[in-house]
Amino acid sequence: ADLPRLLPESAHLVVNASRVFAARIFAARRAGSGEGKPVEVMFLAPEEGDAAAALERPCEGQEWRCMVRSALVAPGSALVARAAEAPGGAELRLRVERVVSAWIEEDEDDGVEAVLTLSTNIPDLSAHEVFDTFGHVPLPPYMRRDAEDVDRATYQTVYASKDAAGSVAAPTAGLHFSPEVMSDLQAKGVRWTPLALHVGAGTFRPVIAERIAEHDMHRESFAVEVGALREIIASLEAGRPLVPVGTTAVRTLESLYWLAAGGSHDDAQALALGQWDAYRLQLELGGGDSDALPPPAVALQRLCDRAARRGEAVVHGTTSLCIAPGYNFKLCDALVTNFHQPDSTLLLLVAALAGRDSLKAAYQHAVEQRYRFLSYGDASLFFNAGGREQ
Repeated sequence: ADLPRLLPESAHLVVNASRVFAARIFAARRAGSGEGKPVEVMFLAPEEGDAAAALERPCEGQEWRCMVRSALVAPGSALVARAAEAPGGAELRLRVERVVSAWIEEDEDDGVEAVLTLSTNIPDLSAHEVFDTFGHVPLPPYMRRDAEDVDRATYQTVYASKDAAGSVAAPTAGLHFSPEVMSDLQAKGVRWTPLALHVGAGTFRPVIAERIAEHDMHRESFAVEVGALREIIASLEAGRPLVPVGTTAVRTLESLYWLAAGGSHDDAQALALGQWDAYRLQLELGGGDSDALPPPAVALQRLCDRAARRGEAVVHGTTSLCIAPGYNFKLCDALVTNFHQPDSTLLLLVAALAGRDSLKAAYQHAVEQRYRFLSYGDASLFFNAGGREQ
């Protein structure tokens, strides 16, 4: 628990309060579709709207983007899941509507990313009830063990919100925070603000392309309360350093800036940031001159004003932002994060923030001292080598 000692008293932590749901379901092929071992289906996100809202609605007819770990599925393929403890003999029926792309994951069976329609034989069963009944906690594949009941509690951060369920992987930098650490930070005067970015399984997909420009970044949805934005704006105006906890908090903050700075969204248009939009906007709006871009506090205020005009208390959107070396950070002075695996977009993000030399030195030290890597591993604190653009 060194973090309270290492952070400046004026620091403002920004944490991802998204909650993991039981997104992994094993389903059998229905009669006529062939036999074999159960097929793993990982539910990534609803095709429309926010995951937290979709989980509270009846599951009947909902469409979800999924990873299906079978290369044999095709449009029209049918799967069914049953559970001994299911109420009233409930079963979950899954139909493949369309295949989006191949799904390739290191050291795992190949599969596809596809859109599936859900159906049950019990009316009004909510999606949340379906996943609680049929689903398993989606532990990272490299853990090489089946999920246990205890994982439903332990694979969550202490600040995970019941109103922000929707992640298929925990924002694991937050697993280092205990109630005692949070208390120590608050006693020191460190501020903290929650937001929610629903972590997708794409976070586990390695970068296999020769060039990062050829990597297809995954899309994730986020939700940030206007009150949280106002807290961040106040810290920006007061000159307090912003310290996101985890790469997902970084991507959310930086996405918020560019969605606001772009200024092209009318109030009726959904907020969605593409993989390379930040780099394009940097050139189009700034032309190499950072002074031509709106200050972070001004940009975030635009989102507050937009929410007020729409009569909303929460800013919703999606992001596919890929942060790689050369990126200019707008809302990140330091980062609390785990030690990541090679060939990952997570490591690219940390390299962009810390710089190559600092990153190599930290990872060399971690290897020599036998630190633990990945989800249940040790944490690190990196400071922005290039300084946050004001």
